[in-house]
Amino acid sequence: MAEIKFVGVTKRYDETTALDSFDLTIGSGELVSLLGPSGCGKTTALRAVAGFIGVNEGDILLDGKSIKDIPPAKRGFGMVFQAYSLFPNMTAEENINFALELKKVKSEARKKRVEELLDVINLQQHRSKFPHQLSGGQQQRVALARALATEPPVLLLDEPLSALDANVRDQLRDEIRDVQKKLGITTIFVTHDQNEAMYISDRVAVMRNGSLQQIDIPTILYQNPTNPFVAEFVGLINKIPAKRISKNQWSVAGREFIARNDLVADEGLALIRPEAIAVTPDPQGEYSIEAVSFLGVVTRLQMQVAGAKVIADLISDQATGFRIGDRVKLALSTQDAFVEKR
Repeated sequence: MAEIKFVGVTKRYDETTALDSFDLTIGSGELVSLLGPSGCGKTTALRAVAGFIGVNEGDILLDGKSIKDIPPAKRGFGMVFQAYSLFPNMTAEENINFALELKKVKSEARKKRVEELLDVINLQQHRSKFPHQLSGGQQQRVALARALATEPPVLLLDEPLSALDANVRDQLRDEIRDVQKKLGITTIFVTHDQNEAMYISDRVAVMRNGSLQQIDIPTILYQNPTNPFVAEFVGLINKIPAKRISKNQWSVAGREFIARNDLVADEGLALIRPEAIAVTPDPQGEYSIEAVSFLGVVTRLQMQVAGAKVIADLISDQATGFRIGDRVKLALSTQDAFVEKR
């Protein structure tokens, strides 16, 4: 169990600032995802924790002690990459065992640990297979077991699921979370996939341009974003043309609301979640349904509002009567809505 702390960490590459006074605390036994678009600094943060790169300013602490000058091998962290990086000439069992040999663990203890890990990743029956004989998901499980073999205080996962197909990715995501909970290991999970981050994490840290925008449990992150970037990046969002009435008061689709943020402009785009739009049949309604998509529990309706494509998500049981071309009226829930520039 270990606490990781970034304290004012800045990392520059020539004229590019990859991390900008980055502060973040990851509690002991916690799984935190670093989420953001390409180039936001999430992989740089992970590599800094691993010790693969140095930092220009600030510090990285493990249980309150600086590790920024400690070589990667001496930090003793486990790491799993997008590429599996298994030794092709070693079996699954031998790949796991290799990490223990490097640590000079005695033979009997090695055997016991390998058996434990093969059970954890459910690959006992594939122990003697070489990487090319394993599926992508199985290879990634072996890579995970190898990273955990020496019982590291911290596990670092760098886009470990992005090379897998959807079904395998979902299954392995569940297994990683189960293993992490079982072992109680402090884990940093880097991903650009918001659904993956929201599903697997205790907390999600949203990053942009090298800085932390917000860190919260998934429900709060989605329901109460701190700025327009987080609102737009986490979950689907509609951008509906809006006009300023006075100060922070705006009008969107005939509804007035107080914007959550300050925007100095006469026109903007109101950010409204699809589930925050109620749709009611009305032959005299102002809007017309352009598309109906059944998504299981949810049915998605598409309309044009003030020239913008708008989607509304309804519980499917409540949307069975809607058809393309139907006239409807809309009621928008604008509580805590942000407005951004057009």
